[in-house]
Amino acid sequence: MNKKILLLNILLFYALHLVAQAGTGIYTFLDLPASAHLAAMGGTNVSLSDQDINFAFTNPALLSSETNKNLGLNYTNYLAGISFGSAIYGYNSNDYNYWAFGIRYVNYGQFQETTPENQIIGTFSAQDYVFNLIYARPLNEKWNIGVAFQPIYSHYENYSSLGLSANVGIHFHDENSLFDAGLVAKNIGSQITSYDAVGGTQTREPLPFEIDLGITKKFEHAPLQLTITATNLQRWNLNFQDNNSLAASNIATTNFGNMMFRHFVFAVDLLPSNNFYLSFAYNDRRAEEMAITNTRSLSGFSGGFGLNISHVHVGFAVAEYQVGILTYHFSLTTHLSDFGIK
Repeated sequence: MNKKILLLNILLFYALHLVAQAGTGIYTFLDLPASAHLAAMGGTNVSLSDQDINFAFTNPALLSSETNKNLGLNYTNYLAGISFGSAIYGYNSNDYNYWAFGIRYVNYGQFQETTPENQIIGTFSAQDYVFNLIYARPLNEKWNIGVAFQPIYSHYENYSSLGLSANVGIHFHDENSLFDAGLVAKNIGSQITSYDAVGGTQTREPLPFEIDLGITKKFEHAPLQLTITATNLQRWNLNFQDNNSLAASNIATTNFGNMMFRHFVFAVDLLPSNNFYLSFAYNDRRAEEMAITNTRSLSGFSGGFGLNISHVHVGFAVAEYQVGILTYHFSLTTHLSDFGIK
């Protein structure tokens, strides 16, 4: 019991540490959805408990006995030639120690390098990487706790930056009531070296620290489950620059109810069988920030599906991160034990 209290105190400390941060900062690619199912569910989920190891990217406490020898591969064709993806593998050393090793990347493509006179003198590239060492263990039959250590490397042309972050999470699962809940403090850490370190004086920027809380309820007599995720609990004000104004200083304001709604992501999974799901979600903050007057848009909405094919789970999702342009997410996950790998 003393060990459990100590672990909970550590979690609480990390959840409250850096609570005064604004919620935005450097390495914002850390908030991109790591898999097709996560993208279909509005971009994040910290509470859903199933065999999908990719969810450990958002809540390390979602590692379990079912993620042992689980391999996940993900790819997204993003915007303007940008792509990102991830890979993750789970390994349980025993019944109480769950591990996962992963990597996420963003490739921004090739750019032309020019002189001030617009003479092309070559090309350069830009990439972001984050490596993941994830550990979780059960506190009892209903509670899991987990932590993810995340070294970060970012390289743009001749400029590079190093950072170190951590995600700390806790998860509750009640099999009898088909109810799950999760709490996560994400992106705890700092930038170690900044992009301007070459000049001698570094200007370090904060990481996009965030606290998320989610609940998932599966219905016993209906093939569906509902998820509500409350995001950015460390910061109430989510005002943004008004896209309908040319004035850079014109910041949109909203009332109490609208602001509260912007913190929530609503998702539903339809589960007609154990081998197939359909997901739909609505992210109000994304919809509000991408709204353009007199322009119809699907921004804020996302959806996707997953199915099992010969021991391989295939996932697909579509979302709109730029008005008028759809982004497609692809995932492959499998249990290597299904292929006789011990």
